[in-house]
Amino acid sequence: VVSVGKQAGRFKAGDRVVVEPHIGCGSCFYCKSGRYNLCLNKRFIGVGEWIGCFAEYVVVYPSMCLKIPNTMTFEEGALMEPFSVGNHAVELAQLPPGSSTAVLGCGTIGVMTITSLVNHRVKQVIGTDVSGVKQEIALTQGASHTFNPTRDDIVSSVLNVSGGIGVDAVFITAPFPGAMDQATDICRGFGKIIIVASFVDPFLFDFRKILRREQHVIGSYMYTRKDYSYALKEY
Repeated sequence: VVSVGKQAGRFKAGDRVVVEPHIGCGSCFYCKSGRYNLCLNKRFIGVGEWIGCFAEYVVVYPSMCLKIPNTMTFEEGALMEPFSVGNHAVELAQLPPGSSTAVLGCGTIGVMTITSLVNHRVKQVIGTDVSGVKQEIALTQGASHTFNPTRDDIVSSVLNVSGGIGVDAVFITAPFPGAMDQATDICRGFGKIIIVASFVDPFLFDFRKILRREQHVIGSYMYTRKDYSYALKEY
């Protein structure tokens, strides 16, 4: 914090903080229920009139800030945002310890999802990605297996290491073509598919696959303060 206004509350110049880059209106149904990430009038830093993208300084509301311990580096603090994306998805899935999962896409969000799954004591975490480097990072973060779709048959590979019935939950963390088809094929009956990736273009999908296996599809959008607080607690 470089400087503060009259309503800065408990914050002062010199404080080390992380910032949630969004804020709800505070008065709608979603904000009042604590799900301000779904606020229809939500504002983002760096979007519209709120200057912030690549800016040297940015003005934020105190409610968006969270103090970080002196032992946390700013580089680690910067990872709290993508970690909270992954953790929000994991929390929505409500998986009991010992569950089996697959994460489709091991970019930043995918790896942070894997990290959160490991923290939640998920027994099996399978990561998939076309990049060998990203696969290695996923393994260092606790993934039990990784597969590369350019050389591995993802469906048969995941089924092979999950007892033939598929995993309990699949997290789609990369918006690649055919992601939903792949997810439904490797998710067991009555399992969960959590969509984390932001798909830009619409796509065709046969929903009968979900119907016949009684699979549950969950959308996960950003995060709330609860996810940031969890990240600090686990640090």
